[in-house]
Formats: sequence, C-alpha cells, structure tokens
Amino acid sequence: RQMCIRDRTLYAHLLEAAVLPGAQLAAGERLGRVGQSGRASTAHLHVELRRRTPGGMVALDPTPLLADAVAALPPPQALQAQGLRPASP
Repeated sequence: RQMCIRDRTLYAHLLEAAVLPGAQLAAGERLGRVGQSGRASTAHLHVELRRRTPGGMVALDPTPLLADAVAALPPPQALQAQGLRPASP
C-alpha cells in the first residue's frame, strides 16, 4: 500500500519537528520528537491521514500504511546503531 498524490498526513503533539512540511520519509526516518502539547495528558503522536476527493478532504484509516511501515523498518540493532529506540510491539 502506498499513499497517493491526493493523500496528506498530519502529525500533532510533536515537541519538535525534524522535517519540513511536504518532505517524504523513509521507514525508520525520524520526523520529530514526541511531545505533550495542547490538552494531551501524556506524550504521544497524533497521526491523521486524509485524501482529497471532489467533495473535500476525507479522513482515512492509517493502520494499513502504518503496519506496512513498521514491517519495512530496519532490524532493532540497526536502529540502535543510529541512536534510535526501536518501537515496542
């Protein structure tokens, strides 16, 4: 599964962003540091996937794309060698 040109993502509650809007990321590439902005009670990342349609932007379930991205991640040892912490299952 891949995003199409009509798709847009939104990431909220970041402490800081490591990329500019519109950048394409590879699996495992850091997009920022998780934060706790707004009324969030704990640090987390809010992810939205939206698709432009003739009727406007429509929210999509990002789970299939996220599952594919996790499956494409380098092995935990490679992430640790880059100073990244592997995700918990």
